[in-house]
Amino acid sequence: MLCIAIVTSAGADAQCVNPIGAFPHQEDFEGAPVWTVGGTGSDWAWGTPAHPLINTAGGGANSWCVGGLTGTFYNLGQSSWLESPCFDMTALDHPWISFKIFWECERQYDGMNLQYSVNGGTTWDNVGAYNDPVDCLNDNWFNAANITNLSGASPKHGWSGRLGATSGSCQGGSGSNTWITAKHCMPVLANAPEVIFRFLFGAGTQCNNYDGIAIDDILIQEAPTTTAAFSYICNGNTIDFTDTSSGCPSTWGWSFGDPGSGSLNSTGAQNPSHTYPGPGSYLVSFSADGPCSDPSNTDMTIGILGSRSRAPIPHAQAYWAPRQQRSWAAMALKPSSGNRAERPATITRTDRRDLFRYRERTERLFGHGERDHQRGRSGRCGGHAGHGPLRRSIA
Repeated sequence: MLCIAIVTSAGADAQCVNPIGAFPHQEDFEGAPVWTVGGTGSDWAWGTPAHPLINTAGGGANSWCVGGLTGTFYNLGQSSWLESPCFDMTALDHPWISFKIFWECERQYDGMNLQYSVNGGTTWDNVGAYNDPVDCLNDNWFNAANITNLSGASPKHGWSGRLGATSGSCQGGSGSNTWITAKHCMPVLANAPEVIFRFLFGAGTQCNNYDGIAIDDILIQEAPTTTAAFSYICNGNTIDFTDTSSGCPSTWGWSFGDPGSGSLNSTGAQNPSHTYPGPGSYLVSFSADGPCSDPSNTDMTIGILGSRSRAPIPHAQAYWAPRQQRSWAAMALKPSSGNRAERPATITRTDRRDLFRYRERTERLFGHGERDHQRGRSGRCGGHAGHGPLRRSIA
């Protein structure tokens, strides 16, 4: 087992001499501790965890743990931190962070949060807040609104809790019970030239007999881009639209190119439908926006044609004569009456080739007779005809 504890002073100005400016930046703590620790009563340790619950790293072999790497105790009255190198984020328009965390400490009284500084560690602010909205870029963030002993944070939001119920005065519940991935957008740090992060931990002087908290696999990068795209299905004059945007869209805007429909011409729904008044060309405009990305827009002109129906047309009817005659039966050409039981009249032509040629010509000219008349034709949308709903995708 490898165990290293490194203590630094509270100042961090020296770390910004050669800031990290290449992104995405990944830190798995496998090759070296990289981050540094400090504070009062710190028992942070880097290596392979071997606690009763926190008994593996989040990935690979090594991680950082407060409470050491073994046993079930973290120091009394502790106020400590794990601090990052300095980052130059001038190239990041939408910075985003994710990492793995495992917490097992007394609920409400002890806990940890993530902070940032843009002035070399002179002042610190929380990244995100308790009860922030959850989406595909922001999840598993602070689960506690007021951690009593997290004295270096304002407000005292963070991660707190443990496996097991409350026992006596020691508060239980709300532990992570495993490694989880926490992630959050950081819009306030967009294009910031000097940024330092720290995981801040605070503990009281009783009920400290738990594994502690561990951190691993940190990723800092530009948030995934939102690119607006949609598909649609045509059902006559009614169009069903479906958002197929990439990234993490959370707000949407539609304009259906039908001003005559009044307030129905636009909506903020994700997957709306719109019924058009009749044939014509309509410019559909769609926008999508995510929690930490620029808005994206796309336009598409949709054409709707009027529906058509076909009247019954003449078509060929034939039947087989008894097998012993060894010849084609006479055929009939007459308008369809809709009565399939009616026996066709006979004529003298027996050339099968001519029958097929007649049938091909009539179907090309008139369609399939009764079958088309009964089923009808739907209007076409986007320049393509068909019998049923039509699907299109637009990006």
